[in-house]
Amino acid sequence: EDSNPVIVFPCPSNHAMCISCFESYCLHQLNSRQFVEHETAGYTLSCPGFDSECRSAYVLDVHHFGIMGPENYERYKQFGAEECLLKMGGVLCPGTNCGMGIFLEDETEQTHHVECSECKLHFCVLCKEKYHGEELCTNRLGDMAASNSNVLSHYAVNMSLSKY
Repeated sequence: EDSNPVIVFPCPSNHAMCISCFESYCLHQLNSRQFVEHETAGYTLSCPGFDSECRSAYVLDVHHFGIMGPENYERYKQFGAEECLLKMGGVLCPGTNCGMGIFLEDETEQTHHVECSECKLHFCVLCKEKYHGEELCTNRLGDMAASNSNVLSHYAVNMSLSKY
């Protein structure tokens, strides 16, 4: 009987780490938003080994991330929902203490105008500033993917998609 349980990664080397180290690894990766979306495993982590086989061996049961505790597990689920929204072409409201997830309407592509249903902020989808009408953005990013990346890193904590 083993009194020191470990997590074994599904890589060819079967790398293993103790539960405490796995918790630290998960928390570090969560705080630096290094979890990745995997097509079958969901929002997950790979083996921390350096070989390419390790980097493509993912934790397949996302319930293992519950080891981080209830508050951090909720953050993990929140971040996963945000990543999914952004990959589907949505945006996060830049309003103070908001972060509502918003799927864009077809007309938004022409006007770049979004109104948040939660905080009622009207903002430009390109620069995430208060909506400025047809004027060119002062901070125009042009590329929605780059824009979404910047919003994600800026709003990494205390987002609320549970209402959307």
